[in-house]
Amino acid sequence: MRNTPRMIDAARDEGGVGYRREAQRILEVGSNHQIAKLLQRVLPINGPVERALADQLELALCLRAVIERLRSYNRTSLSPQLGSRMTKILDSVLRSRVEMAEQALNDMPAVGQLYDRARKAFTSAVRTPTRPGDA
Repeated sequence: MRNTPRMIDAARDEGGVGYRREAQRILEVGSNHQIAKLLQRVLPINGPVERALADQLELALCLRAVIERLRSYNRTSLSPQLGSRMTKILDSVLRSRVEMAEQALNDMPAVGQLYDRARKAFTSAVRTPTRPGDA
């Protein structure tokens, strides 16, 4: 949600090019990740890198899920109001955002074992019930 105003401003100021650039920037590895990698190289500390990777994985997965829901909403609810042409244009924009998220997810395995550990930690956290009896 914190990225929404920047994306709106980029789209308003620079059109589709600005929107796409800002959407791509959201998925880029941040400075926290870079600092964590430096700590890992200098000291045998893996925790910060694992957390940074888990955060990046969570962002890409959530972004992909939200955009897929937007695509469905676009087809089912907006199509009658916007018409076929605008629905196709919007779907194209949303599809490119899904592809960006997919690319971010596909790029993650390149970090090897730490990625696998972060992914397992994230998956475990998602599957862990918050209250007794939750499944």
